[in-house]
Amino acid sequence: AVAETLLGDEGVVSLMSHPKMREAIAALKDDPSQYKRMMEGDPELSSMMQALQAAMSVAETEEDRNAARAAEELKAKERKLARAREDALAAGQAGAWARAVSACDEGLKAIGGGEPAAELRALRARYAERLAESERAAVERADLAAAQARADVLAAVEDGCDPAQLEAAIGNARAHGLATDGVVMRAQRRLVQLLEERSGERMRQIRMQAQVAAQRAAGSSAKTRRDCVSTGQQEAQHLPTLASAQGTQYKGATKPEGGGCAALAAPAVDVPGSREDEEAVRANVLGNSMLF
Repeated sequence: AVAETLLGDEGVVSLMSHPKMREAIAALKDDPSQYKRMMEGDPELSSMMQALQAAMSVAETEEDRNAARAAEELKAKERKLARAREDALAAGQAGAWARAVSACDEGLKAIGGGEPAAELRALRARYAERLAESERAAVERADLAAAQARADVLAAVEDGCDPAQLEAAIGNARAHGLATDGVVMRAQRRLVQLLEERSGERMRQIRMQAQVAAQRAAGSSAKTRRDCVSTGQQEAQHLPTLASAQGTQYKGATKPEGGGCAALAAPAVDVPGSREDEEAVRANVLGNSMLF
């Protein structure tokens, strides 16, 4: 790696191409002990050799740094690989196949290829197969649930169940993706019809209840009027006798003590005590009481 770095340096290539440097290198290959003598006898060669050594030192230092970085990156990849493997195995044991496959993918993306990724690729293949099986099973369960929901709607319509049960069956079918299914759409129209029929029946009942209440109110009012008339007649029979006993006259409308429907007495009538006058007072009081 150091040699490759030096060959990529133009300054080093220029030094190595110098005639003195080529001769010195060839001589040193034959007898390395000549190095000190050669450097002392040729200052120019000594300078070129020092420049070459400095370039080699820089290249070696950079190579050491690169090696340290590579080792650290390898350790980081190994940690990511171990974590991805642990996550994938934990997800697989829990039956979370999609999460297991995702953990494998994350690990492979982090470490790239190579031998360390072989086990992770094998785990991913196994978990991907389990995931496909679970997805097929889920589709089958969903199809069965949708078919059952459709059958429930059909049974609800045929059995003539109440609107609440039919509405629940339709809602379940829509939740299973059957909103546009022909059976469900017919059931929806039937539900609207049932609700309209029930609404009309309820309105009819309300009208009947209102009529009965009105009839009862009318009967109660008529009874009240008859009671008032009867009470007025009874009170009118006692008024002439009281008037004759006290020798007074009833003038204006007065309310006898104790109340009653005959609260308004007859207009002023002289009551000398004759039978004809008593009949007139009775008739007058009776006429006033019937007004109420």
